[in-house]
Amino acid sequence: MVMGAMVGAHTGGDAALHMARIRELLEHGFNNRDPFVAGDYFLATYHTNLFHALHAVCAQITGVHHAHIWFFSIVWAKLLVAAGAYYMTWSIFDRRWVGWVAAAFVVGCQGPVDFLVYPNKLAPFWVLPMMLGFVVRACQSPCTWRSPLKLAMGSLALGQIHCLYGAFAGLALGPVLGVATI
Repeated sequence: MVMGAMVGAHTGGDAALHMARIRELLEHGFNNRDPFVAGDYFLATYHTNLFHALHAVCAQITGVHHAHIWFFSIVWAKLLVAAGAYYMTWSIFDRRWVGWVAAAFVVGCQGPVDFLVYPNKLAPFWVLPMMLGFVVRACQSPCTWRSPLKLAMGSLALGQIHCLYGAFAGLALGPVLGVATI
């Protein structure tokens, strides 16, 4: 995390779209417009993206420029990815040390990556492992109201971070839950 704070998030390539979308939200309020196309052109891929809204809110509340918020959000992205790996493996093996080993492995693999802050990286490396952990926990114990609520919240967050991974999660986790309820 310290190295991530020193190096910062990648600001080239796709980051230009994400930072422009954050700027669009800051300047024009909540909308679904593509920041690179004139007029009210609908941005289908990242419409109503919670990730962009979170960055815009952080910039607005703190008074820090949105590019700086983007730059330093790599620290939190790395923490979330390590937490997702920890929770998933802890849920599967029910051993804390296995979770710590998985988190350390992910830090070793994804630690040097400076574009981990992208929604198409956070969705599979953070939200999907968390949801897999929720599914494992739901299948291991008697189902209470908490398990479906966690999965519903995870599905909602996943769909809002990157909608294509929401469809993947439904295809991957739906049959498991269907079999578990039989």
